[in-house]
Parts: sequence; C-alpha cells; structure tokens
Amino acid sequence: MKVRYTETALAELEDIFRYLFERNPAAARAVAARVKDIATLLAEYPLFGHEANEPGVRIASLVRYPFLIFYTVSADEVVVLHVRHAARLWPWEE
Repeated sequence: MKVRYTETALAELEDIFRYLFERNPAAARAVAARVKDIATLLAEYPLFGHEANEPGVRIASLVRYPFLIFYTVSADEVVVLHVRHAARLWPWEE
C-alpha cells in the first residue's frame, strides 16, 4: 500500500525536524528515521494505529518519541494528515 503525506503533514514534519536539528541534530535524525519506519509499517499494516475520536482517523505513536501520526486509510493508500507532538491539541480540537 502507498503512503502519502498531505501538505499539512509535510509542513509539520519540517517544523519538527528544524526545531530538533537546531537543538540536537542526532535527535532530529533519530526522529526522522522513526517516522520513516512507522510509515513503512503503515504501508504493510494500515490498521496498525488505534482509532481516534474523529471518524475514519487513526493514530500511530512513534513510541520512543512524543509524536503522533494522524492518518486515514483508503482502498489503496494511507494518507498521513498530521504529525504532532503528543502534548499539542489534536487537530480537530483546535
């Protein structure tokens, strides 16, 4: 299955990586690798994450890092909607 990122998710990832890289380049690389690992996992097992309160949206955790991937699943692709720090409001709460 294909994994596609929305423009919003890509912008959020860029902000996360920029923030981390300015403070700790090794941590930024580790988080980037973990996001890639989770995306690969979602391509193989799209129902890996748990269901969110929002209909049709699932959430996958980066586990070692405090970030959440919000995504939807269709017949042929996983669409990453948001990537956010776990302490932030969820997208539909803003």
